[in-house]
Amino acid sequence: MSLAFLLVYVGNRSDYGELLKVLVDIHPEYHYDDASIWGNLTLTGHISMLSPITFISIFYMAVPCAPIYCAILWFRHKTLFALNHPSVYLSTNTRANHKKLVRALTVQAAIPIFWLVTSGLYILAQFGLIGGPIFENITFRLLDCIPMVSPIATILFIQPYKEGFVNMFYRVYGVANSSATMPTHYRNTVTEASSRLTLL
Repeated sequence: MSLAFLLVYVGNRSDYGELLKVLVDIHPEYHYDDASIWGNLTLTGHISMLSPITFISIFYMAVPCAPIYCAILWFRHKTLFALNHPSVYLSTNTRANHKKLVRALTVQAAIPIFWLVTSGLYILAQFGLIGGPIFENITFRLLDCIPMVSPIATILFIQPYKEGFVNMFYRVYGVANSSATMPTHYRNTVTEASSRLTLL
């Protein structure tokens, strides 16, 4: 469905000349019509978000993320409530693993909050409630955070990835931190090497 909306949205782009005229009228201080400053300016977009195809596409991308995120938080609350309920008989280890899994899923689910904030800023800007270079740029900078934060969360919460990353870190930068934070197999190697050096 997302691909279908993308194709329809891209295929409904407005004319270059019309877009340039709108930009010059709205932001004369940027001098978009001055080729000596901007060169061959690339413009793409839509004259109005209220045209049927454009509005439906933007609505699909911007609005559903809010109720979906609320549903994620509600299911998280219900899951933690069930795990902590006295009638649920789980071993201490199993309960701890479930809570760790819920925490990892919560962090992964929180990553799209960048999209939620971006959608809100976009809607406010479209209705003229906010504006200026800061808001015009922060919309895209927040979206850049999603592909940056997602792999970091994966490394932190998936144990094999975390141990592999720590192992690689110690191999590249040497042993500078406490061995208690190292993966077991690497800590054993360091201990053996230290013992040999002591004997020498």
